[in-house]
Amino acid sequence: MVQALPKPLTLEAFLQLPETKPASEYIDGQISQKPMSQGKHSAIQGDLVPSINQVLRPDCDGTFHITEKMYVKQVGKLMGFAGNDIDEIMTTAG
Repeated sequence: MVQALPKPLTLEAFLQLPETKPASEYIDGQISQKPMSQGKHSAIQGDLVPSINQVLRPDCDGTFHITEKMYVKQVGKLMGFAGNDIDEIMTTAG
Protein backbone atom coordinates (compact mmCIF):
# COMPACT_ATOMS: atom_id res chain seq x y z
CA MET A 1 0.00 0.00 0.00
CA VAL A 2 1.36 3.43 -0.95
CA GLN A 3 0.72 6.28 1.44
CA ALA A 4 0.43 9.80 0.09
CA LEU A 5 2.72 12.40 1.61
CA PRO A 6 0.99 15.33 3.28
CA LYS A 7 0.73 18.40 1.06
CA PRO A 8 3.25 21.07 2.13
CA LEU A 9 1.72 24.02 3.95
CA THR A 10 2.61 27.59 3.06
CA LEU A 11 4.04 29.85 5.73
CA GLU A 12 1.08 32.20 5.27
CA ALA A 13 -1.35 29.34 5.95
CA PHE A 14 0.63 28.25 9.02
CA LEU A 15 0.57 31.78 10.45
CA GLN A 16 -3.23 31.81 10.16
CA LEU A 17 -3.59 28.71 12.35
CA PRO A 18 -4.53 29.13 16.03
CA GLU A 19 -1.82 28.88 18.70
CA THR A 20 -1.24 25.43 20.22
CA LYS A 21 0.10 24.25 23.58
CA PRO A 22 2.90 23.28 23.39
CA ALA A 23 3.74 25.52 20.45
CA SER A 24 3.99 24.24 16.90
CA GLU A 25 6.78 25.14 14.53
CA TYR A 26 6.91 25.41 10.74
CA ILE A 27 9.83 23.72 8.99
CA ASP A 28 10.01 23.18 5.23
CA GLY A 29 6.24 23.21 4.75
CA GLN A 30 5.54 20.83 7.63
CA ILE A 31 4.17 21.48 11.11
CA SER A 32 5.65 19.76 14.13
CA GLN A 33 5.02 20.19 17.82
CA LYS A 34 7.90 21.80 19.70
CA PRO A 35 9.10 19.78 22.69
CA MET A 36 8.55 21.28 26.12
CA SER A 37 11.62 22.86 27.72
CA GLN A 38 13.45 20.64 30.17
CA GLY A 39 16.53 20.76 32.36
CA LYS A 40 19.24 23.23 31.39
CA HIS A 41 17.15 24.93 28.69
CA SER A 42 14.30 25.48 31.11
CA ALA A 43 16.68 26.98 33.70
CA ILE A 44 18.21 29.27 31.07
CA GLN A 45 14.79 30.36 29.94
CA GLY A 46 13.76 31.11 33.52
CA ASP A 47 16.80 33.35 34.01
CA LEU A 48 16.89 35.04 30.62
CA VAL A 49 13.22 35.68 29.81
CA PRO A 50 12.74 38.34 32.54
CA SER A 51 15.69 40.28 31.07
CA ILE A 52 14.24 39.99 27.58
CA ASN A 53 10.86 41.18 28.83
CA GLN A 54 12.43 44.23 30.48
CA VAL A 55 13.90 45.22 27.13
CA LEU A 56 10.71 44.60 25.16
CA ARG A 57 8.20 46.16 27.54
CA PRO A 58 9.01 49.81 26.72
CA ASP A 59 8.45 49.28 22.96
CA CYS A 60 5.62 46.74 23.12
CA ASP A 61 5.78 46.30 19.36
CA GLY A 62 6.49 42.57 19.52
CA THR A 63 9.71 42.63 17.51
CA PHE A 64 13.36 42.51 18.50
CA HIS A 65 15.22 45.53 17.19
CA ILE A 66 18.97 45.29 16.64
CA THR A 67 19.83 47.22 19.80
CA GLU A 68 17.52 45.00 21.85
CA LYS A 69 19.13 41.88 20.38
CA MET A 70 22.59 43.19 21.20
CA TYR A 71 21.57 43.96 24.79
CA VAL A 72 19.93 40.58 25.36
CA LYS A 73 22.94 38.73 23.90
CA GLN A 74 25.36 40.69 26.10
CA VAL A 75 23.32 40.01 29.24
CA GLY A 76 22.98 36.34 28.33
CA LYS A 77 26.72 35.97 27.76
CA LEU A 78 27.48 37.73 31.04
CA MET A 79 25.21 35.19 32.72
CA GLY A 80 27.20 32.38 31.07
CA PHE A 81 24.68 31.21 28.47
CA ALA A 82 25.67 29.92 25.04
CA GLY A 83 24.84 32.14 22.07
CA ASN A 84 22.65 29.50 20.41
CA ASP A 85 20.59 29.13 23.61
CA ILE A 86 20.07 32.89 23.73
CA ASP A 87 19.01 32.95 20.05
CA GLU A 88 16.53 30.14 20.62
CA ILE A 89 15.00 31.83 23.65
CA MET A 90 14.69 35.15 21.80
CA THR A 91 12.62 33.43 19.11
CA THR A 92 10.20 32.07 21.70
CA ALA A 93 10.04 35.00 24.12
CA GLY A 94 8.28 37.56 21.97
